[in-house]
Amino acid sequence: MAASTITRATITDGTGGTPFSSAFFGTAIYDNVDALLSAALNIGGVFTAEGFGTNTFSAGGTGSQLIAVRNTSAGTSMLGGLHVGNDTQANMGRLEAYSSTYTASGAAKVNGVALRAMGVGGLALSAEHNTGEVYIYAFGGTKSTTYNGDYYVVDAPTSGQYSLAGVLDGSRNTTTVGNVGAGEDDLHTFSLPAGTLAVDGHCVQYEAWGRYAANANVKSVRCYFGATLISDPEGSGAVTNGTNWYVSCKIWRTGAATQDAFGVSMSRQNTFTKFTTPSETLSGAVTIKVTGESGNSATDDVVCERSEVTFFP
Repeated sequence: MAASTITRATITDGTGGTPFSSAFFGTAIYDNVDALLSAALNIGGVFTAEGFGTNTFSAGGTGSQLIAVRNTSAGTSMLGGLHVGNDTQANMGRLEAYSSTYTASGAAKVNGVALRAMGVGGLALSAEHNTGEVYIYAFGGTKSTTYNGDYYVVDAPTSGQYSLAGVLDGSRNTTTVGNVGAGEDDLHTFSLPAGTLAVDGHCVQYEAWGRYAANANVKSVRCYFGATLISDPEGSGAVTNGTNWYVSCKIWRTGAATQDAFGVSMSRQNTFTKFTTPSETLSGAVTIKVTGESGNSATDDVVCERSEVTFFP
């Protein structure tokens, strides 16, 4: 795009309409204004633009086209940056570079750069092309980590592929619940959201633990994935008098409606394992739960103290 020029008009004395010298006022002033608009522009004060719309910096040439922001002063609060805002906050998003003597706090590091989101909506980093990946470089510019939507590929300082695992939101239960009287009672339950296990090989791990009452009653702790019993240690004669118990069950997706499950159950003196093949439809929600039962109909013979579900892609 060519540089802007201003339209020439005849300049008069404003009273009698007598034109001034066109050679000076009509040409020289206009030419100098045109030159100002087409040359590098240095502003000695704070610059504010209030025109609404898309402000474009567009040109082509050899080398780089940059917007550069720098604070050349060092100090405990000195930084250079770009801030963007919305209707609620002027500096909702920040890209900041901190001085060599900055007072470090949180994401703000001495001689560091931070990309910060200040609103409740958080920060999203998105590579939206269907083959786009997210790259993270460190260690002097060496590619350190790549995320492709399923797993991280780590190049340095060690190599390998690592899945992003974590406790599912809402699955951690710290409420102490015991069985009540006769029969099998649900102690802790979690509804695995539909589509959590969307890819063959992905799995979830259900963990629960608690305690047995200090008596000789027959007690049972069972774990279910949907309708399938995937852990049942007391069927093998576990010691349950005044001990603690723990169950850990992993469920792998093998198909849209097929799974492999392996359960490990432990108490003070016993460890039991169980392999099953549930057939829950994973496009819908699936209930995972641990139950307790007293063979003598005694309340709180089996107590669950905590449970959680971890997802492994």
